[in-house]
Amino acid sequence: MKTRSRNLEAFRRHDPELHRKLAGHAAASKLVFGEDGGPDIEINGQLLYKGRAEAFAAGQLEEFWKDPFRIFLHRPLPEEWDEHAGRFLHDVLARATDEGIEFSDRPPGHQCYFLIVFGIGLARHIAELVEMTACRSLVLVDTGLELLSHSLEVHEWSELLGSFEEEGRDVRFIIGEDAEILWRNISHFLRTTNPCAADGFTYFSHFDSPVFSRTIDLMKKEAVLTLSGLGFFYDESLMLKNAHWNVFSGESRVYFRPEEPMIGVPVFIVASGPSLDRDMAFIKDNSERAIIVSCGSALRPLLVNSITPDFQIEIENIHVLPIIAQAAGEFDISSVCLVTASTVEAGVEEHFDDILYYFRAGLSPYPIFCDAERYCLRNPGPTVLNAGLSFAQETGFRDIYLFGADLGMGNPDEHHAKDAYQFTKVGVIHNKEVCNIPIQANLGGKCFTSLGYYETRNRVTAAIKEFTRGRRYYNCSGGVLIEGALPQPSGALSFPEIDGGKDKIVGEIVAGFPVYSKEKFDNAWNDAKVAAGIDKFIGDFQGFMDGVSTFRDKSYLKPLMSFLPTFIDRERIGTRPVEDTVMVLFRGTLLLMVMGLEYYLNRIADPGQGRRFEE
Repeated sequence: MKTRSRNLEAFRRHDPELHRKLAGHAAASKLVFGEDGGPDIEINGQLLYKGRAEAFAAGQLEEFWKDPFRIFLHRPLPEEWDEHAGRFLHDVLARATDEGIEFSDRPPGHQCYFLIVFGIGLARHIAELVEMTACRSLVLVDTGLELLSHSLEVHEWSELLGSFEEEGRDVRFIIGEDAEILWRNISHFLRTTNPCAADGFTYFSHFDSPVFSRTIDLMKKEAVLTLSGLGFFYDESLMLKNAHWNVFSGESRVYFRPEEPMIGVPVFIVASGPSLDRDMAFIKDNSERAIIVSCGSALRPLLVNSITPDFQIEIENIHVLPIIAQAAGEFDISSVCLVTASTVEAGVEEHFDDILYYFRAGLSPYPIFCDAERYCLRNPGPTVLNAGLSFAQETGFRDIYLFGADLGMGNPDEHHAKDAYQFTKVGVIHNKEVCNIPIQANLGGKCFTSLGYYETRNRVTAAIKEFTRGRRYYNCSGGVLIEGALPQPSGALSFPEIDGGKDKIVGEIVAGFPVYSKEKFDNAWNDAKVAAGIDKFIGDFQGFMDGVSTFRDKSYLKPLMSFLPTFIDRERIGTRPVEDTVMVLFRGTLLLMVMGLEYYLNRIADPGQGRRFEE
């Protein structure tokens, strides 16, 4: 019992919430010991390790080290990055080539920054994994507390947790039975702890488990997405400029998440997937019986079919004006309320009588212009469909119908509804998705999706799970199946008239959001303070890098992430607005530079040239 007490005290310091659960856990199985004193777990009369816990772990590890499971990222290329990070990487690699420094396809040895262990068991495998990988971040994943609770009796967790804490390393326990949630938590940990060091992370599975297998499949497929959206200096500069333009007047209306409202009329979330054409007549027939939220390029197909949406959703900072201007040239869209990111390009505002700007957490305008997270849509990306759904959920709609939310296709030429902007004479298709991943279709059969659409679907699913109480979701689209949204052909639906019409409801929704006053803007923005903040940041960052004696000792990466955090929590908002805005301005490009440095530094063929490469 001394070992268990010592371990529980260590967990109390390390993770109070996990300690509380472990202290109150009532085991359904039993810890037993064999004649040789070796531990095992008896479950329904059966021994988990067949009396060979030590030998089981040793055999697993012997096989594992012959070919460890690792996930490597794609080789970073200068032309795929922004101007500044790309030039940095190009120059470093050019100099390395001139000096004869060569690189291997993979890092030598077993060392890695992240080690992910699926299955804790009696923890007989963990010490060797930690030692051999020299990991600086350890993630321990399990489906429940049962085995972890038993391991408190026979494994010195206090030593492991104490050594990691003393050396500035991280240990994270992730417990759950839903593979998607497990991977989401792992991915969040990788991204927030250190995306620069995610390349080559090692994973080990102690037990065969459908949950672990599904989580690992997701991890293999989506690991690269962990590093997406870190930002570029140019983009952040442009978004800060656009947000400044959009709110400086003191007259702009901004989104501020309402208290839990209830709106008892249906809402149609309309995207521009090709299946929208099939449902257009239905949407037109019911356009006065539901609130219509148009997402991005769905605007023109609706207008062509004499349907004026109530809200138009936009998310991007560029490529929005051409779509809006083209539609405004053909139709009167002034009565539509534009709901758009505060970073949208100038000129869009000329076409609407009512505009509602929302901020996006994680972008450079957010810290300086917002003193509360409620100025943001909770789940706005990565596409306008996500933003449209988030707006409908948070505004209070209870019955939500998706149209044209295909997120995949059967025919690669049918990527949008036929009347979408993309098929006009001036239309341009940006970043066309390559749909080659087979996936379950919404109304039966199979279709094909892309990596980008797959991430969009995952985010939609997560948003639906977050907002389930009192809400119903229906997917009338012809594309991918979306968990949580009931597949629903539109022909089987009917809706009553809205008492008093829907204009009053729309008007009340818009009027319920606040104006971003001139006083609030002046309190947020000061040219001299922003300029001084930029100077200080550059000096501080240069000082930090000058203080790193070697990049081969990965201990520098943790304080680097304290300097450039990928996530700003709610408690920090409003406490250091200028400093955080400036940090976000530079963060993505600087992290890419370090990511490139780490990738190639870890692959130097001749370790004796490592110091020269650092220089």
